Amino acid sequence: MTNRRLCVVGTAAAAFCTALVLAMLLAPAAATRPLDELSELVAPMLAATACVVAGRRKGGRARTAWYLIAAGAAARGAGQGAWCWLDLVLHQGNPFPSIADAGFAAAVPLLLAGLLTMPFWPAGPAAKLRVVSDGLLVAGGILLLSWHTVLTPVLASPVDSALSQGLSLAYPIGDVIVVTVLAMMWSRASSSSRTPILLITAGALLIAVSDTGSAYAHARGSFGSGNLVDIGWVAGHLVLGLAALCAFGRREGPRQVLPPTPLSAVVPYLPLPVVIALAVREWLSDGVISPFTLLIGLALFVLVLLRQGLAVRENVRLVRLLASNESELSHRAEHDPLTDLNNRGSFIHLVDEWLSDPASDRICAVMFVDLDDFKHINDSLGHAMGDEAIVAVGERLRSCMRSHDLVARLGGDEFAVFLTRLPNVNQLVTIAERLIETLNEPFQSADMHASVCGTIGIAIAEPGDDAAELLRRADIAMYAAKARGKGMFGIFEPSMHVAMYAPLERRADLERAVEAGEFALHFQPVVDVPTRAIVGVEALIRWEHPLLGMVGPLDFIDDLEKAALMIRVGAWVLNEACGQAVRLRGITGDDLFVSVNVSSSQMLDSGFVAVVSDALAGSGLPAEALVVELTESVSVGESEVVGLRLCQLRSMGVRVAIDDFGSGYSSFTYLRRLRVDILKIDKSFMDDLLAGGSGAALVEGMIGLGNSLGLLTIGEGVEEGAQHAALVRLGCSMAQGYLHARPMPMDQIAERCLVRTPAAAEIAAAR
Repeated sequence: MTNRRLCVVGTAAAAFCTALVLAMLLAPAAATRPLDELSELVAPMLAATACVVAGRRKGGRARTAWYLIAAGAAARGAGQGAWCWLDLVLHQGNPFPSIADAGFAAAVPLLLAGLLTMPFWPAGPAAKLRVVSDGLLVAGGILLLSWHTVLTPVLASPVDSALSQGLSLAYPIGDVIVVTVLAMMWSRASSSSRTPILLITAGALLIAVSDTGSAYAHARGSFGSGNLVDIGWVAGHLVLGLAALCAFGRREGPRQVLPPTPLSAVVPYLPLPVVIALAVREWLSDGVISPFTLLIGLALFVLVLLRQGLAVRENVRLVRLLASNESELSHRAEHDPLTDLNNRGSFIHLVDEWLSDPASDRICAVMFVDLDDFKHINDSLGHAMGDEAIVAVGERLRSCMRSHDLVARLGGDEFAVFLTRLPNVNQLVTIAERLIETLNEPFQSADMHASVCGTIGIAIAEPGDDAAELLRRADIAMYAAKARGKGMFGIFEPSMHVAMYAPLERRADLERAVEAGEFALHFQPVVDVPTRAIVGVEALIRWEHPLLGMVGPLDFIDDLEKAALMIRVGAWVLNEACGQAVRLRGITGDDLFVSVNVSSSQMLDSGFVAVVSDALAGSGLPAEALVVELTESVSVGESEVVGLRLCQLRSMGVRVAIDDFGSGYSSFTYLRRLRVDILKIDKSFMDDLLAGGSGAALVEGMIGLGNSLGLLTIGEGVEEGAQHAALVRLGCSMAQGYLHARPMPMDQIAERCLVRTPAAAEIAAAR
């Protein structure tokens, strides 16, 4: 039920109670008695109906609890119905006790049973018994206080029988127990459940007020229907129905039991000082303690002993549970949950303990076991079967090891074994061979048939080693063994460290070089074949290493690719080459072009075309003065993406060259599909050019192919004058090689361009 509807129902209930109060105040008691008694009948029945509706919405213990509360309200209504029959129909006045009291008396136990069934209590009957005892303690204290302050003077001159007086007194005592239990429920309930409990508590307090007033009136012989004290019964049950409607709109979440508050732990013991104070008062005034005070005091003392016994029992149970949980948590913290082997943390701790013991002077070693291609088992059979295989591997490792060896699962498909008390190193070889043979046996079960092989790296402990160092060396030995093939083992040697970590160190060195700006560009001239005039340059990257000096691209380009730095460095090369080309063109006054090599990672990068565009715009270099060079392997791989990039570049005016043409994937198909402008004939063909035969014929064919397709051709690696003369004879467009110039800084290129040959000067003048 929404908050708006609850407000409407609550307002209607409050209006009805207000109207009933006004009627009692303004009309004679005889006139309002039928309305009063019928209201006391209807209100419990409405509350019972709301509780049944709330129970149907719930499940489990909550449903049973609301049904019991509904039964309690219905019992109250049945008792009131009997009362109305006796008073309004049979005109028997106000009979007390009567059959109506059977319904009234049943209401409190049913309500109490429903409250104790609510899912707010700790599990177990002992906890519930402790709550009931707390309620009885508080009720006993209130009863004794009421006896001495109010009821004793009235009962000194009894008007009704002792039975009627005792029965009328039982109702407020039951109400006190109910309110005490509700208070303890409120202290233990979750925040989402406290609103219904608070409303039930308010209803119980209203009923308690009417029960107390009724008992007092009975004791004085002045009880009768139509009094204002009766309004508590009507209002209390209406509030109880409102609580049920409030709970009806709430779905049960996960059970949340909160620990008791300090106040709820102290309240049950408050009646004891009351008993002591009243007993002292009686002793000082009369010289004796009344039997009633002694009886109540003894009952409270027994309840305290019962409560303490239950508390001690609960504490002992909690201590045992805590010890068990600590042991379980400690085991979980040190063991792998799947295989129950030691985990990485406990393995390192135990190995460090062994290595730090001076008495452990025997040979010991760590084996690092890695399962080969285990990912295929997970992918083909599923992760459940993969877990089953991991468990089986753990069992095989334990079965192969000695009792004093330590086996651990480091994570995933990686295991470690710590071998101690080894007689000699040869024993390690025997154990490793036996272990690999055991792992290679197929795994067979009802649901799985698979084969797993493992690679093992071994590290022998040396003085001063710790577990982390042994694992690191064993890991290196494992990778070295894996490089030789699957199902192998290897013992760590210092040379393995160099082979393993050299690429990592080179990568770190390159990352530092990128940040420090240690790269530079050299340029190799490209000459016009007939005139030998410089018509362009090719940008070639160099690494100015602080220790190694000038490093060529063949020594670090692959490392740049592996370190994912090529895109970043390639963007710098494009910007630097375009900028220096603009300066060269300004010095010479010639329309020279600049060629830049592009890697596959650059071509596949979605932002590559934008990088080229920004380089041209930032430098002011005309697009036709930039030549992008890519190898045949880049052209063929991912040809659709490369074709799209090349179309975008050529639409900007950038020219495209195929580098090392003829060395690998030469095909008329990709020449037709990928539109290019320049073919650079690989140096290997230049070397065969003077030998005659097929080598010369291939160069002639490639130059003829380029000319027929309208493409420029560049002969690479020209180192001899005879090679250049052959290119002139075959009609090649341009040449590049050591014959004309080695790669050099841009300043030296500018000097060469200014010193023109006679033929070059004539060509320049003709332009």
